[in-house]
Amino acid sequence: KGRFKLIITQNNNIKKIPVESNSIGSFRDDKPVNVLEVDNTENILIFTKEGKVHRLPIHQIPLSDIRSNGTLLHMISNKIFGNISAVMYEPSLKKISSKGKFFICVVTERGFIKRMDVSDFLTVPLSGIIYSKLEQGDYVENVSVIGAGMDIILYNYTNKVLRLSINDIPHLKRSTKGNMTFSNIDEGNVIRGLSIIYPNNTDLVVLTENGKINRLSIAALPYTSRNTVGNKVIKLSKGDFISKVFAGNQDSMLTITTNANNYEIPVAELDFGSSMSAGTKCINKSEHVLECSIK
Repeated sequence: KGRFKLIITQNNNIKKIPVESNSIGSFRDDKPVNVLEVDNTENILIFTKEGKVHRLPIHQIPLSDIRSNGTLLHMISNKIFGNISAVMYEPSLKKISSKGKFFICVVTERGFIKRMDVSDFLTVPLSGIIYSKLEQGDYVENVSVIGAGMDIILYNYTNKVLRLSINDIPHLKRSTKGNMTFSNIDEGNVIRGLSIIYPNNTDLVVLTENGKINRLSIAALPYTSRNTVGNKVIKLSKGDFISKVFAGNQDSMLTITTNANNYEIPVAELDFGSSMSAGTKCINKSEHVLECSIK
């Protein structure tokens, strides 16, 4: 028994440290993408980009030195192959499953989307099960838990996004690949990400690779049918493209990490733009965005 922190990194490492640790430590040539507080007697579910989900007992994950990157996933379990797409704490899924209005949403790089019942993932074996059928060369881009009253934003390598309500996402089984989202997906224009719009969100923040920010009212962004090119949310300069799209509020804080600096920008200080706005430059000319988040 015991409580621990699990840190999942970009390079498929899992770092397990005492819950009392004030810091998650350092990471050499790697970076954390998810932090979970867990009980050692419980399990996590590991979703791979190759469309398979495995149950992993937390007690099998070795303790890590605070200065290390953690342990490579395939060194913990030789049953799990592929790259990590998402990690979920099994007790949390059991809790929301009893509420009955939450789903697991999956979108692939080539634009296929679906939602599945959370209850479909409460008896995952150690050997794993397929949670999404994939076309050859396609991979899972995002796995998220969404609930009633929520919308999602999908974005790719254009200046347009799709806004879909949960009811527009097909409710399917694990063995399916889902339905198409954008109509203009191809080898050079794949899905870059998914963001959730919660019922209390009022602002949409668009960040580009070159560090330009456009703030829009969520109410002004129309819903879009699937199999379309989407709606424009920023005017992009040549060679630039959308890095992240966030939903938030006036009291939200945008955090940006570049190759040289860290920035914290209150959303309330951003000017409102329109779908035709080029955005406001928020980083120095010589920098490029590495990571960004909103709280």
